Amino acid sequence: MFSRVILLLLACVGLTAGAPAQTMMHVPPPRTISVTGTAERQVPPDLAFAAVAVETQARTVAEAAAQNTAAARRIIDAIQALNLPNLTVRTLTFDVQPVYEQQRPGVTTPPRITGYRVINRVQARLPDADADRLAANVGRVLDAALQAGANRVDQVAFDLQDEQRALREIVADATRNARETALALAAAAGVQLGALQTLSTAPVYRPLMAQARAVELAAAPGVPIVAGPLTVTATVSAVYLIQ
Repeated sequence: MFSRVILLLLACVGLTAGAPAQTMMHVPPPRTISVTGTAERQVPPDLAFAAVAVETQARTVAEAAAQNTAAARRIIDAIQALNLPNLTVRTLTFDVQPVYEQQRPGVTTPPRITGYRVINRVQARLPDADADRLAANVGRVLDAALQAGANRVDQVAFDLQDEQRALREIVADATRNARETALALAAAAGVQLGALQTLSTAPVYRPLMAQARAVELAAAPGVPIVAGPLTVTATVSAVYLIQ
């Protein structure tokens, strides 16, 4: 009889001790609203890059390099002679490549080097707050470079001098868009929006690119360049509590 009482008491103690644990295990997670906010702005560019190149080929490296150096010097001088405000010119790359003979079908011997090709890429950097004037100056740079002997236009790119400022502004717009979406969802669901729990962002910025071939540009009396607006976009993800 005495042992049965002890067993009964132990069983009661076990049930009592297990009740809080079971209660904690079944606590429901907080109710939340998850939203994504987006924003986009069209921003006029205030910075441009124009890259041109000159290729020369000769029987020896020395001959090809000498011809290329003279041509590159003429190109740089022609660009700098424009006297554009805050213009900077620099060398991007200088490459020397062997030129191999064209092998006949069935020939298995290594091809013979018949000469060397030298490529000098030069880039001009042009800042200007006026997008139309900026585009016109890019055209002037390309025209001067091609007239001076450049035989390749590698890239024309428009950008922003203060990219981070534009990104901060667009991220703020996306954050406000996320909150407005969360408020709309809460109102439609008949609940009240609570505090912000998490917020993350992944801004995306793409500069406007324009490219042209030297053959096409050299045939024109002037190089027409149009600087369209840059599209700056941002996306944020937010999680709000439901009160």
